[in-house]
Amino acid sequence: MLRLVQSSLEESIKTAGSTVIQSVFDTLPQLVEQCSTVYDEANGLMVALNPKDSSLSFFKKMKFVFYKGRITILRSLLDSSKSTLNLLLVTLNIEMAKSKMPDKALM
Repeated sequence: MLRLVQSSLEESIKTAGSTVIQSVFDTLPQLVEQCSTVYDEANGLMVALNPKDSSLSFFKKMKFVFYKGRITILRSLLDSSKSTLNLLLVTLNIEMAKSKMPDKALM
């Protein structure tokens, strides 16, 4: 999804040439990298916690207790990334609407 937004932004920069669109475009790769890093780490934690059998051993339960804090931090990072992406998209929509309006003095 983020890569689709990035390709759409590339086309918008070519047509509009806005500095706001360029700023959003420059921020997006960092956001994609952060989401990818968080996903990889969360996936690694989940694989480590996934029991091979149906019963959870005492050690698996203890691992979960220790990993729970890290999982909470990763979830917070993803929520932060989601909020940043929402803000970028709203900013982008406003900028694109301004560039398409015939009377820019109204904005």
